[in-house]
Amino acid sequence: MELLTSGSSQQSYRVGPALSNLGEGFYRGFAGSHEVTLRLATCDNMAAIAGLQTEAALIEQLNHRRIATLLDQGWTDKYFFLVLDGPSERSLAEFINEASFGVTAALDVLLQILDIVEILHHRELAWGRLRPYAFWVDRSGKLKLMNLHGVGETATTEPLTLTEAAYLAPEHSSGQPPTVAGDVYSWGIIAYELLTGQTPFVGSNIAELAIKHLSDEPTDLAHVRSDLPEELVTLVRQCLVKAPNQRPTGIGELRNALIPIQEQLLAHEQSQMIVCPRCHGEILPTERCPLCNAPITLPTTELPIKRRGWSIPKPVSIMLKVAGFCLIIGIIVLGQMVGDEEPKANTVEGQDRVAHVEHTTTIPTSVPTPLPTATAQPVPEGTLTLAAEDVPDANIDVIRARTAISDDQLQTEIVVVGQIYNQYSQGTYQVFLDTDSNTDTGNRNTPWSELGADYTLLYRSGFESAALLQWTDDTWQNVGIATISIDGDTINIQVSREWLGNLPNLRYAVLTSNHNANIADHAPAKSDSPAIAAIASDQ
Repeated sequence: MELLTSGSSQQSYRVGPALSNLGEGFYRGFAGSHEVTLRLATCDNMAAIAGLQTEAALIEQLNHRRIATLLDQGWTDKYFFLVLDGPSERSLAEFINEASFGVTAALDVLLQILDIVEILHHRELAWGRLRPYAFWVDRSGKLKLMNLHGVGETATTEPLTLTEAAYLAPEHSSGQPPTVAGDVYSWGIIAYELLTGQTPFVGSNIAELAIKHLSDEPTDLAHVRSDLPEELVTLVRQCLVKAPNQRPTGIGELRNALIPIQEQLLAHEQSQMIVCPRCHGEILPTERCPLCNAPITLPTTELPIKRRGWSIPKPVSIMLKVAGFCLIIGIIVLGQMVGDEEPKANTVEGQDRVAHVEHTTTIPTSVPTPLPTATAQPVPEGTLTLAAEDVPDANIDVIRARTAISDDQLQTEIVVVGQIYNQYSQGTYQVFLDTDSNTDTGNRNTPWSELGADYTLLYRSGFESAALLQWTDDTWQNVGIATISIDGDTINIQVSREWLGNLPNLRYAVLTSNHNANIADHAPAKSDSPAIAAIASDQ
């Protein structure tokens, strides 16, 4: 990865993958163990450099926690760059594309956007290019404005992108300067998209979108979503009026209209709440609790439906049961015969010996619970942030590892700089677990001298699941199968807690390796102590 060094602060920054959903020139960056967001412009693009310098001055002028913080800036022989706080967890545009927003969740986002835009309006700055791609969302659902490109600029002085044109007020497309009324229109476009999953106007080029904004009427929200409150439909419709003087007058009017709608919806939701039997949190009726992932049994008032159908005569039924019993006995005998064969040893060559499976024990009858639903908040405890070693392979360059235990499951998250390998066995991702903090027991041949690993979670790229292995005197023995979920640069491994026995405490460490290239990365570094996992209360 490329290295940038600031001439003023002498701080060096590693350039990671592009954050294309925030805009052109955004990159994930690393300053030692700290993650940042980088804005880059090549030295031969003076217009882009001038734009970044304008944004840097504006960020310093606004100086607000809901807007990006400028940490550093500098030059190299190839780039001019800004260093902003980070990392960008995910852009709002990605959330809109990947999830269906409930009405209350959409209103929360829309109110946050109003709060941020109001910061600009108080400085007498109309944005003109308000769009969801400019915001990133953290794990708690809070928005921050990261991209101030084009603030206050007309479409003629600062050319539009196709993305910006999708949210541009009709009067701005003709070259008029940005106004508060134009920002109200753009907010209405975002509201429409949050509630329906798509913008009201779609086009293949900027000119086509401009014409649609000027002349076409969007499909009425009430026809797209019949569950929306009439007041909300009316508010969005007013924002999308072509004439600027017929729209709501500003952010205050929008907020005053939106808050009562939100309060009414929240009151209705509150009346529908149930209590989770495990964590005792108040939740909406669902199959699994979004707080602790416990299965929820919902009461039903429906009477059983009588179905007509043919019945099996009693003699035939008895014969089928006997045949089924014999079939089960045959399968058991066959399984024992196969189990008596000596399995081949499974070894992995490389810088570190990862696993050696000699025997396979019976898998416990209980299976790992499914991964939490999308609404569940990832556990914040047990987070380990580290400075990755000099690994010339982004797919195994670990930048974050997290392990935590709830009532019935252990969940581990590994994040790399690039993306998780998908080629078979090219990359290996392994979590060592020390359940008793006793270095006299467990596998002491791990990269961490203070870790006596009792278990390890082993995932080889290209496979559909991971393995839970237990150290038994001189080898790793297979205990069962762990559930995995891969999302770009992140792998989540989940296994039933009961497979690990009693856990008074738990330390963990992560090893990723590419055996073909004979390189590996560790989290934490081999010289550091293993991280402490978060263990939820049993009560």
